[in-house]
Amino acid sequence: MTDVSVTLDQGNSSTKLVVYDWNSRRELASALLTPKSNVRDAIEGFNVRAAIGCSVAHNRTLSTL
Repeated sequence: MTDVSVTLDQGNSSTKLVVYDWNSRRELASALLTPKSNVRDAIEGFNVRAAIGCSVAHNRTLSTL
């Protein structure tokens, strides 16, 4: 199983999750998350070694996902 990184990019209108394989330099999966999304379900089956998150949304943090 390949080690991957996950990015969470939260904007004002949506949050995007991307699973990225640094060895092959490829995006393996992506999803637009909703308030009812389960991040654990989105990354199931991947060997996640690192996560990177950012938020530019006003008055929200990534912890509200």
